Amino acid sequence: MKKFKIALLVLFLQLNITAEAALITLATGQVAQTTARQSFSFDFNELPSSDGTGGILILKARGDYTANIVDEFINLKVDQSELGSYNLSNASASINHGPNDNEWTKILDVGDFFLTRWLSDGNINLWVNLGAAVSLDFNPAAAYVDVTLTYNTLTAVPIPPAMYLFATGLLLLLGMRQMNTQRI
Repeated sequence: MKKFKIALLVLFLQLNITAEAALITLATGQVAQTTARQSFSFDFNELPSSDGTGGILILKARGDYTANIVDEFINLKVDQSELGSYNLSNASASINHGPNDNEWTKILDVGDFFLTRWLSDGNINLWVNLGAAVSLDFNPAAAYVDVTLTYNTLTAVPIPPAMYLFATGLLLLLGMRQMNTQRI
């Protein structure tokens, strides 16, 4: 009987610590490049903390990018962390739309150490700086930058009130049974 009460108590306590992961996606959308060597700044505020599994940052760009020109790059910085410079030659994928008009994507795994640090104040500041040779000489109407950060956060799952009533009823039945066994 004592083991049953302990098992029931453990079950009741476990009901209160249930949580599930929720996917958080921060996206700038396609932001048009309007000048050569342009800099972009994006702020995301009131963000929940990470669940400890890290995240994925996706950088997309289209415009005056070629694989053989060193200064046609994008420098990426989140809060005070320099993430590096990326270009067509180190892209994860690319599409050629014509001479000097390329669309490319760079996918970066973000470790939990960086994500936790970035989210410590509930805000993320993202800077995207285009290199010195990124101009608007070729197809300027199509030039853009797009950044997406995705990560998981833990959210509490509410326990239905019926579970509390059920557990209370079981405890009441156990108490009544214990009282009946003590009278006999």
